[in-house]
Order: sequence, then C-alpha cells, then structure tokens
Amino acid sequence: FEVAGTLRAKACVVLEASLADIQPKDVHSLLAPIMQGRAHLVVPLHQWDDTDAAFEDLLVYPMIRLMYGHRVRRPLGGAWGLSGRLALGYSEEDVWETDTARSGLNIWMMIMALTSQVPMVQVPSCRKASTLVFGTTAHKQHFTHTVSTVLRHLGSHERLWRNVGGIEEVPSDGPAPPVTRSTERPVDDFWTGFHRGMHFWHHL
Repeated sequence: FEVAGTLRAKACVVLEASLADIQPKDVHSLLAPIMQGRAHLVVPLHQWDDTDAAFEDLLVYPMIRLMYGHRVRRPLGGAWGLSGRLALGYSEEDVWETDTARSGLNIWMMIMALTSQVPMVQVPSCRKASTLVFGTTAHKQHFTHTVSTVLRHLGSHERLWRNVGGIEEVPSDGPAPPVTRSTERPVDDFWTGFHRGMHFWHHL
C-alpha cells in the first residue's frame, strides 16, 4: 500500500492465493470502477460453497450490516481494488505489526472504509476456495482475530453505530453469484471428526 501511494498509482489490486479460478476479466472488474472515478474501494462478490461461506454469511455480514448500516455482501473479500489515495491512507494506519494485519486485515479494511464513508462498489467475481481447515490453529486464529477486530471497533465507533437508522445498499455492478451447496464435504468432515474423537465417545 505504501509503495502504491508513493508511486501515485491511480489504482492497485490485492489478490489472495485462495482465488482458485481468477481470470483477467476479474482483475479488470476490480480496477474499472476506480479508473472510471466511481469508487475508491472495489469489493468482490465471490462464489463460495455453503460450508466456506457459513462464517461470513451467519456472523460477519450481519454484524457489519447492523453496526454500520451498509449491505456489503462479502465483507471478507480476499481481493481488493483500491485507489492509490486509499492505499496510502491504509499504509499510514498503525496496525501493520498487530494481529489485525496477520488475520483480521480484510475486516479491518472494510470497517475503516465504512466509517470513513469511502465510495465503494461491489463486483461479481470468481470462486473462492477456503485454505483454512476447520479445527486447525490457523482457522481458530482467523476466527478469533476477525471477530475480535469487529468487537474492538464497537467501542471506538459507538457514536456511529448507535445512530444507524437504516440499511443502505452498496452499489453493485451485478448480482452476487449463488452460494453452491456442498454435500460431500460436511459429511466427510463429520466422519473425520467422529473417528478422531472416538476415544471421547467411549467416556460418554
């Protein structure tokens, strides 16, 4: 972000490795609203399966909508289009040596944009595959840091969320791709957990 700001870039794109099917058109869609002067932040609407999307759909999305009064359908983007000006602003924040930068960066960027009223656009994008396995240390850290970042801002932004009077739609260049149903993975995860915990079942 600091380099983008220093070079006075008009726009930059940040991509996670978990974007399994990303295409040139997806990168273009992240840049276009910025180059057209319609936004400083572009958020992708990824396609997830229902297992991976559960954390975002059932916890993060409702909390962001309730606290900040904006309907951002995929707040844990995994890819971002930013103006050079916004990138420089992010780089000057004092979070880069904290847990927020390690596992809570997505939600922090979203909260900062909403509280600063940064012009934002959502764009349909490719499938996002989860790289975190439920129950692992990495998954627990991601969950903990994301939720703690949201809750920490409850105090610092109390005046803002107490005055939220309604829900505003964030402009979108198209509908969000439907969440795909996963039938094999939940069953496999159940039996994996069942067998791993077999010795506990004998004590019940």
